[in-house]
Amino acid sequence: MTLSVVFDGFASVLPRGFEELYLGEVEFPDVSVYQVGISVNVEFKPFALLTRTGWDYHAWIDSFLLKVDHRFSGDSFLKHIQWSGAVTLARVVERVIARQSAAVKPRTEA
Repeated sequence: MTLSVVFDGFASVLPRGFEELYLGEVEFPDVSVYQVGISVNVEFKPFALLTRTGWDYHAWIDSFLLKVDHRFSGDSFLKHIQWSGAVTLARVVERVIARQSAAVKPRTEA
């Protein structure tokens, strides 16, 4: 098995609001987002999977690849931190605060 990093220098995109809501107070020039991948190459001996012991021996590979995907995938990370729900909640809270501050402001008569 060989693992290699795939980095072609392509920029990537974070979800809208991620820098502000998740990373905190960072300036735009401080954040550089690139697409990085992991390549996994597995070679089997001929007929290795034709026996029960061959299957058992190589079964860990499926588990390993799932763990690699889970730990290095941007989509898996966003699911893990429940980004979709978090950003929705942040927007709702922002609107509630805006309404409350608008209601508190004294009105001036023209």
